[in-house]
Amino acid sequence: MVHVADIHYVQVPQQLTAAVQPGLAATLHLPQHPDTTFEATVATTSNAINQSARTLLVELHAANPEGQLLPGAYAQATWSCRAIRT
Repeated sequence: MVHVADIHYVQVPQQLTAAVQPGLAATLHLPQHPDTTFEATVATTSNAINQSARTLLVELHAANPEGQLLPGAYAQATWSCRAIRT
């Protein structure tokens, strides 16, 4: 799970950050709305890893017309991207 810091912001673990780029489509799943998914798009990132948490701050834009995405809520964010070869 990732933490929704301010409706549209999520912390992504460092090992998953190489493929996170603006325009990447994401889907949000919230425990309080188990039968609902929220479509989002990566808008930008902080371009820096938080040294204490080892995460990248990612800004997601998602429609929230009914106000179901609340600040401070936990969400699982998923996205599809190409495999990264090392």
